[in-house]
Amino acid sequence: MVSTLTKPVPNSVRDERGYSQLWSESPSLVVRTSRRATLLAQSLNLRPGGRVLEIGSGVGTKAGIVADLTGCRVTGLDLSEQFTQRARAANTGNDSVEFVCASVAQLVSETPGVYDAIYGDGILHHLVYDLDRSLALLQRLLRPGGSLAFIEPNKANPYVFGIFNVERLRKLTHLEPDEMAFTKTFIATKWTSSGFANVNVLYRDFLVPGTPSFAVGPLTALGAMLEKTRGLRMLSQSLLITGNSPT
Repeated sequence: MVSTLTKPVPNSVRDERGYSQLWSESPSLVVRTSRRATLLAQSLNLRPGGRVLEIGSGVGTKAGIVADLTGCRVTGLDLSEQFTQRARAANTGNDSVEFVCASVAQLVSETPGVYDAIYGDGILHHLVYDLDRSLALLQRLLRPGGSLAFIEPNKANPYVFGIFNVERLRKLTHLEPDEMAFTKTFIATKWTSSGFANVNVLYRDFLVPGTPSFAVGPLTALGAMLEKTRGLRMLSQSLLITGNSPT
């Protein structure tokens, strides 16, 4: 099942700390956001009526898609009050989603062990220096056997390697000081050592932000082929990490 956004993705906005969390509105961003939300929804082991948590929900674009695709109630969690307010406004009238401005640690103290699944897009790489603690907190939010799915930047991709490892490019793309892309081996080892079961890391998505409109279709089709091609798939823009909490 594929979901298509009917509303444009909001223009790039900055959070309270001054960091830009979204790319400027473009046809490629609309397609990319829809594809990623659909991939995350399909990667979670969900039944209608389940409780799902999105970490780093931003302005709430993906939460509505995931709720529609799964029939679940999605709670979006974000540290930015500005983003949370925009997410609520954008999803007015949708009873399947709610948005909370809080940290993961705060949520653990309020609703531990109640979520059937947790997902996020481009979130864990912000926590690279606090990843062990963060993964432990996520595990406490999940019910036994609950599922996780995260999409994170793949350090083996030349575009990703450049913006994360060249200081000038880091500044041009407004990366936060602690952000760092992952390798497949690194993130798989972290998840496994944190106690998650059935950990799997796949190379996914060659559609980078800012792709010209005329190239979106061809690059999407080419990417689908490359994801299945041994050797070349490791150059994908992202990693899809999935797993389960212990039963």
